[in-house]
Amino acid sequence: MTKIGKVVAVLFVLLWILTGYLLYDRFKASEGIGIGSQAYVDVAVPAIVYEWSQAEFGFRASRKLHDSFKANELDALFIKMKNGLGKMTKYRGSAGDATVHRNDTGAETIYAKYLAKADFEKGDADITMTLVLEDGKWKINQFFVDSSVFSK
Repeated sequence: MTKIGKVVAVLFVLLWILTGYLLYDRFKASEGIGIGSQAYVDVAVPAIVYEWSQAEFGFRASRKLHDSFKANELDALFIKMKNGLGKMTKYRGSAGDATVHRNDTGAETIYAKYLAKADFEKGDADITMTLVLEDGKWKINQFFVDSSVFSK
């Protein structure tokens, strides 16, 4: 093998090792993000839905979610949930994961999507939440409640 060939081979091996390290580092970072986002969900959901607290919801909502509601829409939504489901009687946990999205300019946005399950006085419900990491803090970007109580 020529001297140039040896240099190219060494550079190739070093590039391969660096790529492996970066991918591993990225995987470990996203794993930690997932753990943090799930812990956030497992605190936020019971705080919001136990008695359908608009204050808890508002404290945890992203700017985008705040801006999506018109006056009195949030009031009507929480009254519907409270009247339809009642108080939470048991929180059964959540499942989901977090992902890192990179746009064309390289800017990163971290999202997480979770499905939480809970029992209420009048039935059970699935709560789907999408989170966004906003200013270093998890915030709720979307919030959906699905229950057979509402299809009766």
